[in-house]
Amino acid sequence: MRQIHAYTLMVTMLSSMAMAQSAVDDARLCHDTTEANDRITACTRAIEAEELNEANRAVSLVNRGIALRGLGRTADAIDDYSRAIELSPRLISAYFNRALARQDLARDDDAARDFSLALKLKPDFAAAHHGRAESYARLGYYQYAIDDYTASIAARPDLADSYFGRAVVYQRVGENARASAGLEKVVRMAPVRADAFNYRGMLLAAQGDKEGAYTDFSQAIASDPKFANAFLNRANLLLDVGNNQDAMADLDRLLALRPDYIAGFAVRAKLLIAAGRDAAAVRDLDTVVEANPEDGESRVARALAHERMGDLAAAKPDLAPILKSDPSNAVAHRIRGHLRVRAGDHRGAIRSLNKAIASGGEDPRNFTTRGLAFAVLGDDRRAIKDFDQALGHDRRNVAALSGRAMARFRTGLHAAAIPDFAKALRQEPDNVDLMLWLYLSEKRSGVGGRKRLAAAARRVSDKGGWPEAILALYLGSGGEGRVLAQAEHGDTTMRARQRC
Repeated sequence: MRQIHAYTLMVTMLSSMAMAQSAVDDARLCHDTTEANDRITACTRAIEAEELNEANRAVSLVNRGIALRGLGRTADAIDDYSRAIELSPRLISAYFNRALARQDLARDDDAARDFSLALKLKPDFAAAHHGRAESYARLGYYQYAIDDYTASIAARPDLADSYFGRAVVYQRVGENARASAGLEKVVRMAPVRADAFNYRGMLLAAQGDKEGAYTDFSQAIASDPKFANAFLNRANLLLDVGNNQDAMADLDRLLALRPDYIAGFAVRAKLLIAAGRDAAAVRDLDTVVEANPEDGESRVARALAHERMGDLAAAKPDLAPILKSDPSNAVAHRIRGHLRVRAGDHRGAIRSLNKAIASGGEDPRNFTTRGLAFAVLGDDRRAIKDFDQALGHDRRNVAALSGRAMARFRTGLHAAAIPDFAKALRQEPDNVDLMLWLYLSEKRSGVGGRKRLAAAARRVSDKGGWPEAILALYLGSGGEGRVLAQAEHGDTTMRARQRC
């Protein structure tokens, strides 16, 4: 919104007094000077000059207020406008400029009242109708806003801003045909107006006209190559039609122009995740979350990316904030359950996974991990039930197949364990542990022989290490002492892995 400067209407009268010439010059400078600090200095001298009457001091207060507002000193500007109104209650520019300052502070109720006072003094004041319409629109008084934009247009048919504002409000109340007509009027009046093309593009995209939307977003960018929102909107449109390459190019250009445009990082992170580039996505999500710590969606996306990269510990800091804002978030409960299993807190893991499943978390990993926790606690019946659930979602789930097979083995269902071990082994043919357990299941069921075990032994022998000693024991080529020696390995990590 442009500012209306107060004119020093009484300079001529003052200039006739020789003793008042300096005050006249200051009043003139107060109006004419463009540099803010110089204007403030001149206005202050004029305001303090005893030769100026109240009306002229009021005018100088308004002009000083305009300079103060331009420097971001909005509260000081409002004080000057209010003093001007006390001195000259019919000074339209004081009410109008105070309204603009109050809009800066999001005080739209107060701003609307000031615009109304200005309009009471000058009913055909287009800029005041436009300003009040803006405040009404932000307050949700859409019909009042439409009426004021219409009044502004009636007073100033060339005011493209009012056509644009009215079109936006029409769209908000669902009158899309009127919104489109208004935006068409704006782009005819201002063929290089980027915001009008961008908004019309958004309207066309919502109506399903992707080609028309793409054209308008492109025109917005051509009109203003630094218009960040148009790049973001075109990128989202390209994502919708599956053109990820061009969408990424738009997002890269956007963020090169505006590295502070957080919404661009959020959308690019989604695209990077879709491309399997989780590490790059995490960097973008770090930027988003740092700027908006309450952004739960980005925290969930970051936690999932860390999980896919196998770094559950890095996901942990996001879990508490996610669950604080969304206590039933299944993803956060699932990841917390996985972390608790790794930490050896199997009962805590079961509690977390119960919450994940109760929150609609039908992810088979919920059942697989809970099944593993039940198995560690010796509850093989519940473990088998959870593995059944997981395999109902994904029959090739190796962790669930091997987990169910182990639980069946421990409960004496050796023959029932064989098919699960065999299916898991077909997916991981180099998994020596699976070979060993399959051999043991077959042996206790009275089927099979040592052929598979011998093959496993050759593979381990080629690579060296665990569980070569166990395989040798079962094949009759090694003794228990060798097994125990390996189980007591000096390295604690290896020792943990080498215990049966």
